[in-house]
Amino acid sequence: MLIGLEIKNFAIIGDLKIELSSGLTCITGETGAGKSLILDSLELVLARRKARVGELRSQCELVAVFDLINLSEARSWLEDRGMLDKDDSVRAIVRRYWHSDRVYNSINGHTCTQGNIRELGWLLLQIYGQHQYYQLTDIKQHLRWLDSFAGHEQQLQQVHACYLEWQGLQTQKTCLLERQQSSLAEMDFLDFKLQELSSVNISKEYISELQQRQRTGAYHEQLMQILGDVDQLLGGERGLVDQLAKIKSELCKWHHEPNVCADVLELLDLASIQIDEAAQRISGSLRDESQQDWEIYKRTEDELAEIYGLARKYRVDPEQLMEYRSRLEREKLELEQLQQSISELDRKIVDARKRYDVLAALLSKSRAKHARLLDVQVNRYLRRLGMKQAVFTTKLLDIDADNNDNPGSWGVEKAEFYLTVNAGSDPQPLRLVASGGELSRVNLVLQTVIGFRVSLPTMIFDEVDSGIGGVAAESVAELLHELGRSAQVVCVTHLAQIAARGDWHFCVSKQQGVNSTSVFVRLLSQEERVSEIARMLSGSKLTELTIAHASELLDSKYTSS
Repeated sequence: MLIGLEIKNFAIIGDLKIELSSGLTCITGETGAGKSLILDSLELVLARRKARVGELRSQCELVAVFDLINLSEARSWLEDRGMLDKDDSVRAIVRRYWHSDRVYNSINGHTCTQGNIRELGWLLLQIYGQHQYYQLTDIKQHLRWLDSFAGHEQQLQQVHACYLEWQGLQTQKTCLLERQQSSLAEMDFLDFKLQELSSVNISKEYISELQQRQRTGAYHEQLMQILGDVDQLLGGERGLVDQLAKIKSELCKWHHEPNVCADVLELLDLASIQIDEAAQRISGSLRDESQQDWEIYKRTEDELAEIYGLARKYRVDPEQLMEYRSRLEREKLELEQLQQSISELDRKIVDARKRYDVLAALLSKSRAKHARLLDVQVNRYLRRLGMKQAVFTTKLLDIDADNNDNPGSWGVEKAEFYLTVNAGSDPQPLRLVASGGELSRVNLVLQTVIGFRVSLPTMIFDEVDSGIGGVAAESVAELLHELGRSAQVVCVTHLAQIAARGDWHFCVSKQQGVNSTSVFVRLLSQEERVSEIARMLSGSKLTELTIAHASELLDSKYTSS
């Protein structure tokens, strides 16, 4: 419900605040007084149109305040986007401010886009201006209105949930069939990978053992290299053994110097014996251990090289090869079970479709029943509005008859409103044959009939009384008043009969200054309402008769209420 509207620096409005309540609010005033500016500001603050040339003055600001108590869908929309005020969860404040060629948008103080405001606005308020009855020309909306009238919310939720389940299973089957088509080549590739990975021990423990062997083998290889170098230094060509032999040979030439050579030769003999023994031991160690250790080390290196090669090939760490192989085995098992899964899905799809068909059939039956009830009520109200020969019909069309349509989350039919206003003529699609005035009245009737059953957003009618008078005008007034009992209704009108039926009556006036023009809106008292309704009846010249007539209209409102 719209409870407040603030307009600053918009067109000829300087600073205007309007507070509204539930029920039927009527807005009247002389032609050109500025009534349309109020609706223009509402359309602009809800981002339903662009600003026209000359509308936006310096620092223009528009604020609309809504009560959300009966608008659960709007509250959910705000909550989902984190825009619901925690301190005041039953209010929505929409603000747009223009400054320096920029516009600043917010909802409950949260910066937002123009699209956010427009989307929320459709949940809060509907404006039905002259020739603005787009929903009546949108056949998708016809089915929504029928379902609202019938109270199908729970049934629609069930059909929607069953449809999503059915379509979800269909999607799964499509994916499995596509996978099955490519599974033959994939299966061959999986077998190759698994064969390659199974030919090698790739357990984490064995890899760790190989790595330890590699480190030990590298140590022994280094040791053998050192011993080999020592063996060459000792017993190799020109090694220490040969050098000692040459030294001893040279000293033997000096055997005639026994005091010097005898002792040295004795020491060299001992050294030769020890060095020769050391050289023999080293050579023996090299002969005994080198070949065996080398073979073990080489096998370890080869195994690790193969494991590391597989890890690089499949882009995993060596320790993850076992896990990778397990994943491939699971994938192979899934491919082998693919046909079984497809068969199981087929069974589930059949069951889901059967459940959908049952629920959709129940919904269709209820729609057919309530379509007849809707037609009866709409036609009764249309006759009250002076459309005596009008015949309104709701037709349900099987979507299977249209090759482009398939059963959907809303059911298996479409609805379209048909109308004829001439006796003897067959009803034709409302969107094709109804005039602007006829659309206006049909819309008012539908909103009234549906409004008795569901919570509707605020409805604003701009001159819904265009082109009617007499008894029809009184009927429109009664209908608007009835609608105001179930929803907030604001009506801009030139008809005294409608103004008299209002629970609240605002008068718009314009005052001309020396260099400026200002628009004022005031809530009328009972006495002021009599004068305003009398003006609407007779113009600027008020007489006792018109005042009496105005009082009578107001009194009749309270009598009928």
